[in-house]
Amino acid sequence: MAKNTVDTNWVQEQLDFANTGEDVADAVTALFEAWEGLDLSPEQQLEALDKFRELAQGHSLLKDETDETWVDALPGFVHASDVVRVKHDAFAGELGTLHNGRVGKVVGVRSGFVFFRSTDEKTPFIDGARYAFDKLERRVL
Repeated sequence: MAKNTVDTNWVQEQLDFANTGEDVADAVTALFEAWEGLDLSPEQQLEALDKFRELAQGHSLLKDETDETWVDALPGFVHASDVVRVKHDAFAGELGTLHNGRVGKVVGVRSGFVFFRSTDEKTPFIDGARYAFDKLERRVL
């Protein structure tokens, strides 16, 4: 495999052409500096970029290692004691790293929200968090 090379002049031209702000341009340049010299196949490059994009947004990399089936949580189909999971991309940033992918039980459904208590043994323990239905999936047995 050949090491990644970056044409920094071309990158800078592209950023200038797109009227990219200085803070964003500096961040992109720093990412390219980290990217340069990595020894990855084209497939590994795509996988690394996909995973970085998800993680940078605070999305979890959920992997179902069981035969469980998850469906969108819909009003009228979610009840107390149901097992639910926060969607892998429900929230961005810091909220995403805390909530996305968490599994727990429904402790109540009121005023269009699902109240949640984590059961996944991850930290921090979540008790009483309130989620809109569109942020959750319900486990189907």
